[in-house]
Amino acid sequence: MNDPNQALNILIGEELSSIEFVRDYIQFRFDGPCLTAITDPFIILGQQQYSRTDAGFCDLLLGFIGLPVEETSLRENEKICIRFPARRSINISLRTEDLIGRSAEAVNFDDGHGGFWVW
Repeated sequence: MNDPNQALNILIGEELSSIEFVRDYIQFRFDGPCLTAITDPFIILGQQQYSRTDAGFCDLLLGFIGLPVEETSLRENEKICIRFPARRSINISLRTEDLIGRSAEAVNFDDGHGGFWVW
């Protein structure tokens, strides 16, 4: 599988099983696959957008645990979007200006089957 859009599609139907907040990144685990956000993700609930600097962001993010992924999308050099029921999504910027520190990576993805992707 060489198409990065297809790589993320392995998440469709999978439930978000855990979220790990590490010093300078967040990991989203799906009982095998693991998506690591090196740039800060933002979430959308209905028509509201929340970023990591918003009060209550972490609590809102934890509300995604146990929800199944409905759709994934990748827009190169723009963002990755993981959509869940009830118009909820986790989004990670791929824009150069949003990279943190000296990191050349915004996201990496281990599909749980030996595939590894970096954006």
